[in-house]
Amino acid sequence: MKNFVLYTIFVLVVVFVTATSSSASDLNIGDKAVDFPEGKEWFGGERVSIEDNIGKKVTLIYFMKPGCGSCDKFAPHLYRLMLKNKDTLSVVGVTEFPTDKIEEYLQNKMGDYPIMQDLDRSFMNKYIGVINKYPYVAIIGKDGKLAWYGRGKFHSHVTEELDRALGETEVAAPVVSKGDKYAIAVGVDHTELLANSLVSPENNVELVADSFKDAGYKGVGILLGSEATKESFKKSIADIATQAGKDDTVVIYFSGEANPTTPGDGSVQLNIYLADSALPVGELVKDFKEQSECENLFVVIDANTENSSLKIWEDIAADVGKGVDGATVMLSAARWDRSMLNDSKDHTIFSEMFADNITESDCALTPSILWRDIRESMSEWSRPKGILQSPFIVNSKEFSIGKAN
Repeated sequence: MKNFVLYTIFVLVVVFVTATSSSASDLNIGDKAVDFPEGKEWFGGERVSIEDNIGKKVTLIYFMKPGCGSCDKFAPHLYRLMLKNKDTLSVVGVTEFPTDKIEEYLQNKMGDYPIMQDLDRSFMNKYIGVINKYPYVAIIGKDGKLAWYGRGKFHSHVTEELDRALGETEVAAPVVSKGDKYAIAVGVDHTELLANSLVSPENNVELVADSFKDAGYKGVGILLGSEATKESFKKSIADIATQAGKDDTVVIYFSGEANPTTPGDGSVQLNIYLADSALPVGELVKDFKEQSECENLFVVIDANTENSSLKIWEDIAADVGKGVDGATVMLSAARWDRSMLNDSKDHTIFSEMFADNITESDCALTPSILWRDIRESMSEWSRPKGILQSPFIVNSKEFSIGKAN
């Protein structure tokens, strides 16, 4: 009996330690950065200290994996950033890979930066938790605080945030539209994925539509389920398009299934699925532009189904932008991994954050400000779950999408 009790205690301790050591990071933007620990093996250079860089350099921590295809694509981009900021940027690679793989990587590495080996992930877990997506980047400002974290695969995001940390990007003053604001919200659920959940695309639409009304938007149209046919949707868009003037703002929000198709010319056509047929977003934008002089069109797509040939939004975001000239488009996130979702809030988090921002912000809110706020909030929310959800924005133009004037 005594041995059984001791064994039980031992098992519980092991489980607790394992759970704790693999737990998600609590380190968020604005927190004091965790410095590189003593006692780790370093390759290609001496140990770097974030503390020593305070007041002198921005530190970029590059969580990488030898042989990772996305890392190979990120490497030349990182090298260009290093050359451009050689006097103000300190780069450190961190990996859990064995010594032979690191030494092999060093032979073809682009750029001169040291790599810290973190076999037990004790350091990595502090920054990225259980996420196992590479490359992953953390940017530490000259004040020693975490300025940004995210996938290194998003090259433009890394550049933007690094420039911001280096003080090379000024935050533009929000452009406050003087005109009126209009909105339409559409939701169609084509699948049984959410049958046992408290939320659905229709729930998301009602939530967002209420936020539009609370924010003082005019002509807030709602189309749900079988009513959201291509004909009815185009008619609703035409109604708003003819009302909206040049300085007005129109927001079209869609919740449901969205998939890309490739016409064969190298471009990507993003389609939203209505009750009776698919509608290319490019066609939606074109129709609106032909019927309105309004220059401020914002299309928001919360695609919340896993029945998709889409790999992850960032793979197509740039190419989608080529087909929707004349509008700013925001895509909700990477495709959901349903195995990681545990409650109803997991299905509607983007819509909730979008609605909160629209309702609570003043009229200085713009698409890029909204994107940054939602991106940081979604990353902070999703990392403890072992996933990294982040919205994407294409063809960004600054105009007011907050409360009506």
